[in-house]
Amino acid sequence: MADVRTLDPRRTAAWTAVAFVGIFLFQRLTIPGLLVPVTLPLLLIWAMAALYTGVLELDRRRTIVWLATAGVTSMLMVIQPILVTFPLISANSWLLWMVTWLPMAFRFADRSRVTFEAAMHAISTAAVGIATLSIAFIGIQLVGVRYQDLLAELVPSGFLVEDFVITYPITWNSPIYKSNAWFALEPSFLSFMLGVALVCALISRRSIAVVSIIAVGLLCTTAGSGIAVVAVYVVVEVVRGRSLALLRFWPAAAVLLVAGIVTGIGELIVDRIDEAGSARSSTTLRAIEPYLYLAPQWALDPGKVLVGGGPGASQRVVQDLGINGLLVPTPAKMLYDYGVVGGLLMLALIVICYVRSPSSGLAIAQASSLLILQGASQPLVALSLLTVTAFAPRLTVRESPPSFGEVPSSVVGRRS
Repeated sequence: MADVRTLDPRRTAAWTAVAFVGIFLFQRLTIPGLLVPVTLPLLLIWAMAALYTGVLELDRRRTIVWLATAGVTSMLMVIQPILVTFPLISANSWLLWMVTWLPMAFRFADRSRVTFEAAMHAISTAAVGIATLSIAFIGIQLVGVRYQDLLAELVPSGFLVEDFVITYPITWNSPIYKSNAWFALEPSFLSFMLGVALVCALISRRSIAVVSIIAVGLLCTTAGSGIAVVAVYVVVEVVRGRSLALLRFWPAAAVLLVAGIVTGIGELIVDRIDEAGSARSSTTLRAIEPYLYLAPQWALDPGKVLVGGGPGASQRVVQDLGINGLLVPTPAKMLYDYGVVGGLLMLALIVICYVRSPSSGLAIAQASSLLILQGASQPLVALSLLTVTAFAPRLTVRESPPSFGEVPSSVVGRRS
């Protein structure tokens, strides 16, 4: 294991920023014939290269848990035809889930607080460019330029991921489309990314200008996933007695709130706060209704309760209902597809990813989003692993800034 005191935080920060930008730029692209984004193989290539150069290392405990989960769930596919009536077994669905979570076995060699903040600084810097694209996406529509899917016009359809709502009008019959900055699979994906980036900016104590640009780009998505990440983070920080560090951003937050209300964007977001009580709302379709349809079928079959209905079975049930926007939450998928035997093990694998990270607020915010509001889509999981798991378990070697000459001053203490 490398001595972190001899490592340059800029190196880890650069690798982190490259992965963050790659997740944004390539999430809509796929290898022809496959239904997964090209970010999946690219992230594995990135991890292997980082492992080879010493930037990453394997976490023994998480690797063992991943291997155990893969072994148990693969054996369940042999048992399911015996115990379950007409199971649906998709080896591809199982393989996709396991490969999606494989990066959790890696961690950065340098996971000190200084390096973590340097990486958060780098991510928020990259996010300024992404947020600017998001703002431009809405801005050009406001001046009369109709929305065009520029990426789809440049890339052959066979190289684009299907079955995602790339963007749609911000209100019924509106000529203004929600921002996906042209590259994100959905506005909610871009919202999640910018929400995480906004938290990264808060953690690394960036300037009000940087935080404001990212926040405006987030609001342009008019999606709640990123706002939920920021809200949970703020609540956790307040509960932990760290609200003073956030006080300097409240004036900017108030200005953005007023601007949002004036432009109507804020009103759209506020209207979504209580949509959990509305039938067929986005929140209901993600967090409530799937359980209403899946739970009865699962509970009435003892075989499914024990070993599950097979990889992909929950998705088939949801698809057969034909309800537009209905998703399978991660906990529902784990238990329905793999039963209590494999499902609880898979959920444990997910939970272990968020333990002992340098920022518990960021970890809790992303874990709650992926387990409650978002499906475990690979780009979102990759972003979560990159900003949380890769820096866990946290190290305390560099809790205070190193002495002059050990790390350039452009990395330590810069808050631009």
